[in-house]
Amino acid sequence: MKTFKILAVGCLALGLNACAVTSKSQIDAAAALSPKGGTFTKTLHSEYIKLARMESKEGDHPDARYFANKARKAASGTAPKPDTRKQRKIAKKDWKKAKGGLQRLKTMKERGGLKFDPKNMAKAQAGWDCYLQELEEKIGQGKDIKWCKKYMGKALKGAAKSYWTSLKKPSRSGPMVIYFGLGSSALSKGSMSVLDKAAAKAKGGKTVSLQAHTDTSGSAATNKALSIKRAKAASAYLKSKGLTKVYTTANGENAPAVNSGDNKVEAKNRRVEIEIN
Repeated sequence: MKTFKILAVGCLALGLNACAVTSKSQIDAAAALSPKGGTFTKTLHSEYIKLARMESKEGDHPDARYFANKARKAASGTAPKPDTRKQRKIAKKDWKKAKGGLQRLKTMKERGGLKFDPKNMAKAQAGWDCYLQELEEKIGQGKDIKWCKKYMGKALKGAAKSYWTSLKKPSRSGPMVIYFGLGSSALSKGSMSVLDKAAAKAKGGKTVSLQAHTDTSGSAATNKALSIKRAKAASAYLKSKGLTKVYTTANGENAPAVNSGDNKVEAKNRRVEIEIN
């Protein structure tokens, strides 16, 4: 969103006014398209049009046309991929700091974000591309870099909230569950049998979410640590079976299956719930 920048050779040849007119016409043409596909591609279309107009308004016509072209592709029903260093000249040290954002975006996609919250996933991708574009310019762009990063972060937070909310919805058969001994994170033969069934069911790239719990006996801090160990034990077993998309949440003594009250031993609360999507 740099007001003054060195324009592409093509723009210099056309003249700044002609370049602006050309950019506007391309943006308007892309905006007039009737986007195909689902919510994700349709939202991507509108988000890239928004970015294109922002760049055009501030005199960055090459990037305005670039985002207009991404909007055009989204309108076809085929979602363009988020940008990487292949599209942008980012300094190595800057990329090292920034690439975590792209990983967060990829992780949420793997968890099924396009299914649970396609609108926020589209906003997150546009925010990432915006962030990378501003980071490429960098000098004098501190405010805009922060804006794009914040926009992406807010969208990812919304998608994550939708994801966890979806896991709380009971399925017809309910989640698969394994149980543990008092104070233990060791997997029993029965637990391994359940995990074997989960692994077989999750083959083919499905996502597995593990929710680990304890009963209320002992301190909250101790129970939190114990639930982490239980989650890790179940996760390690599933990964040993070849699964890669395994995600864990350690709940400690929160969200008990049985409301036993504080400092109570309850076998049904010492568990890990397994959701497959």
